[in-house]
Amino acid sequence: MLLHAESIDYTKYYTLNRQQIAVINYLEKPLQDGPGHRQRGSPGILNHRPAKQNIWKTRKLGFVGPQPAIQPRSSDTCLRPGAGSGNIRNVDHSKSNHCFSTLHPGSLNHIIMKRRDFILKTIGAGVFLGTSAGIGKHATALASDSNGLPYDLVAIRGGGAAEMFERGIAALGGMEKFVQPGQSVVIKPNASFDLPPERAANTNPELVGRIVKHCLEAGASRVRVFDHTLDNWRECYSRSGIEKAVTEAGGQMVPANAERFYREVEIPRGKRLTSTKEHELLQDSDVYINVPVLKHHGGASLSVAMKNMMGNVWDRVYYHRNDLHQCITDYATYRKPDLNIVDAYRVMMRNGPRGTSVEDVVTMEAQVISTDVVAADAASSLLFGLQPGEVGHIRIGQEMGIGTLDLENLNISRLRI
Repeated sequence: MLLHAESIDYTKYYTLNRQQIAVINYLEKPLQDGPGHRQRGSPGILNHRPAKQNIWKTRKLGFVGPQPAIQPRSSDTCLRPGAGSGNIRNVDHSKSNHCFSTLHPGSLNHIIMKRRDFILKTIGAGVFLGTSAGIGKHATALASDSNGLPYDLVAIRGGGAAEMFERGIAALGGMEKFVQPGQSVVIKPNASFDLPPERAANTNPELVGRIVKHCLEAGASRVRVFDHTLDNWRECYSRSGIEKAVTEAGGQMVPANAERFYREVEIPRGKRLTSTKEHELLQDSDVYINVPVLKHHGGASLSVAMKNMMGNVWDRVYYHRNDLHQCITDYATYRKPDLNIVDAYRVMMRNGPRGTSVEDVVTMEAQVISTDVVAADAASSLLFGLQPGEVGHIRIGQEMGIGTLDLENLNISRLRI
């Protein structure tokens, strides 16, 4: 028995607009080949009505013979890909011995993942090329050229993480625009997980190291880097590659694993989060640079600049118990980064925030830089395939006046390397 098209719920992998769904339906629909071909009127992969058995053309897909069956294993539970960690469903397939989440080379799941990677890279490229497939009505805004005013946002694509930053920060006038001689700098990447860079759970270490280098070249007295990690902090700092990159560039890694490193702060404009304990470096430094990695998040839908600031505080559990999106936004009314640099070189498209394997990751080769944390998140959400207003904290961020998701009114520079 083959894995039927209706068994693959792509809306669990990515939230896509109708236009993107139409593109994927067209590109990934089964191909006709003999008596078992897809019948007229039968659904595409993103539709969920009963479908005929799928027979794939062997030449175009690169293997010979019928498509091997890939089904959930016969055990009582199986993690459903894209549904987020901890979201499992009961399965009973007595004749099956394959886990649905396994991507065997040449299998239907493996082929679909590879094809989807290409499609999503194309969708992401729309943010920079101004194509409707990627950003709909925002195409003109993100493709606009400078009219002589300082850029509100810079979007870069097509190079390494450090290389894209070099181009992006130069477009904004250099790090000297943000760091003055003698100032102290704190950089907050996402370093929460004891995972290597290729898993895209943490910020790209080459990018963090290059930012440290630019800050010191601009005259910073010292540059310190921290994150309140979810796994063991020493292992996270080391395995992510961030500690090595920072120290080699002349910066210093600082722990955030104990409550003694945090100070109580009041959040006057907060609706659900009215006070919290914040890491002392944020209060003791002159410049705050926020360097998130763009990725899927099971609770917040998306983790980018605003969400990354949860790593600034001691009690993150409070957020999850008291309206996550509102708490994320409440804190952003109090602490506004001087610069947001979004790492989208590798992007975790499902199973965030930790991910399960490199199969969750797409190499997008993109970066977004802005002083507006809401605008940075809005542009990043388009890269991911979400409209900004669909993400609760981005929408609330505009409503509370933290920044804007109306990219059409921003002066945006797009760069391709």
